Parts: sequence; C-alpha cells; structure tokens
Amino acid sequence: MAKRLQRPQNKRRWAAVIAVAAAVALASVAVAFMLRRAEVQSDFTPAVVACAVHEKVNGVEVTGSAASGSVKSDITAENTGNTTVFLRLRLSACWVDAEGNTTGTPSALPQITLRQNWLDAGNGLYYYALPVKPGQSTAVLCEPMRMGTSVSPTGVTVYQQITVLAEAVQALPEKAAQDAWGVTVKNGRITAVK
Repeated sequence: MAKRLQRPQNKRRWAAVIAVAAAVALASVAVAFMLRRAEVQSDFTPAVVACAVHEKVNGVEVTGSAASGSVKSDITAENTGNTTVFLRLRLSACWVDAEGNTTGTPSALPQITLRQNWLDAGNGLYYYALPVKPGQSTAVLCEPMRMGTSVSPTGVTVYQQITVLAEAVQALPEKAAQDAWGVTVKNGRITAVK
C-alpha cells in the first residue's frame, strides 16, 4: 500500500520539476531574444569639432607658438573635424629673450590689414565669416606682419612673439555659433561680432 501512495507523489514532483525546467527554458529564450535584438548597430556618428593653425615665419611653415623670426605670414585655420564649422583666431603678443623665456615686458599686437571674409572683434580676436567644411581651411587672415625687437627695462634684447590660437564651433544649427560666441549669423554667414 505504501508503494501506491508514493507513485502519485513522485509523479507530482516530476511534473513540478518539468514545469520549472520549462519555465526556465522559456525565460532563457526570451532573454536571449531580447539581447540579440539589443545588438543592433547604430549608424549615428557624433560630430567632431577640431581645428589647427597654419602659419609661416620668415617664409617657412611652422607649428607651435614658440616660432621666432621677424615676419609672420600666411596665417590660416584648418577644420580638422568631421562637420562644417565656423572658425576664429585669437592673437596674443609677448616679449621673449634669446632663450624663448617671456620677459614680462609690456607688449601689444602689431596693426594688421585683414584680408577678405575676416571680421575684427577687437583685442586680437578675428572671426572667419564663412563656414568651413571638414579638411578645408580659411583664407589667409592678414597681410604679413612684422614682429619687433626691443630692449627690456633691464637692458636685454627681447623679441616679439605672436601666438595664434584657433577655435571652432559647429556651423549648424546657426544658433550654436550665436550662443557660443555671441555673433550674428544670417544666411549661413557670420555678419556681426561683438
């Protein structure tokens, strides 16, 4: 008699084990399906906004701000990113000794004659009015400029060094440049600077 009572309990246990195993298997299939569907690759490429300065000193192309010489020319900015941008250049001047150390002697930027499509915002800040596509460069900023030589208050000969820094902002939407730089953009072109 005892054996007969155990059989229905064993069947119930086996049925419960099979039901749990089936539920686990179904859950595993559902999770695998969801993970497989989550592996869809996105074609979205984020915009990269980057730029570089190109310039010549005494007719030779240089990189870096420590270039010394007497004439700086052919100053341009290149869009090295992957989206169309507006570019601006910031010029700053200082006096350095023969070893390239800044001397603290007061300095001012030389007067420059801007070329076409450049706007002067004052204090050494210049905006290129047209958007620049990836891999393209602005027109040359200005006519060649002379960097001076002087004598510091301590009697040491010092040389004027002009550093050129480029900055970029995404051209579209136009509001990006307006918000970031406070410029006026109309019909895809910077028309006024502050």
